[in-house]
Amino acid sequence: MLLIQNVQFMLTFMECVYFKEFHVRAFKIKETEVNEKGRNKNLRFHVVNEYLMKSVGFNHTHNFWILCDSMNTISINIKITDDEIGTIDVLDDDFCQPYDFQQMILEKGDNAPSSAIKIQHKLYTILDSMKTFGILEGWEWGDYI
Repeated sequence: MLLIQNVQFMLTFMECVYFKEFHVRAFKIKETEVNEKGRNKNLRFHVVNEYLMKSVGFNHTHNFWILCDSMNTISINIKITDDEIGTIDVLDDDFCQPYDFQQMILEKGDNAPSSAIKIQHKLYTILDSMKTFGILEGWEWGDYI
């Protein structure tokens, strides 16, 4: 239980440090093999024990685990079924459509809209936590999602 509390404190601390950063640079997005849906085909999702899933921010409902986070009007939704099939969606809630921050960063680099760069950092922080706890495999900083 102490490990879980330390992990929660670490994640909360990282979020505070992240939000205090006002001017952040975009991570260069690496070329990555994609599947027929245009998603990174190297990503593999795993359902680990309930305590670790919840410490990263997942909630279990019906037959899947879901993590929802947002920044202003952009939401991050990560869904992992009990069969370990996962999806990562970044949505612009104002326009009810995908928010393609990766394409903006690919085209403009550090000159991309600050919302694209900030959502990239937020998503990458979540994915890094998932990787640390064995929930996500096959992802590295800078990989196309």
